[in-house]
Amino acid sequence: MKDYYAVLGIVPGVEAVVIKAAYKALIGKYHPDRSVGSEDRAKEVNEAYDVLGNASNRAEYDSSFYTDINWAADKGIFEDSDILDAKAKSAPKTERTRAGRLKTMA
Repeated sequence: MKDYYAVLGIVPGVEAVVIKAAYKALIGKYHPDRSVGSEDRAKEVNEAYDVLGNASNRAEYDSSFYTDINWAADKGIFEDSDILDAKAKSAPKTERTRAGRLKTMA
């Protein structure tokens, strides 16, 4: 099952307006009229928004998606720490400036 939250670059539990904003930003970037060769990515973004943009579809997706993850964890396919380690490694390193803003470190 695809992780539609990852496709849109958002985390589960966000409000509908965040989902819509992420969709608009990505579809603007990957629309076939604006970006040559991005039809597959645009279809993927549309598919994710079709599921997450509708409250009932999103609730159904959430229940089945988390059931699949729990099943895999129960079977020992992965551990929760594996997911957190992968996210921590892929996350950019940041620090706070004197003004309190986050700055990405190289």
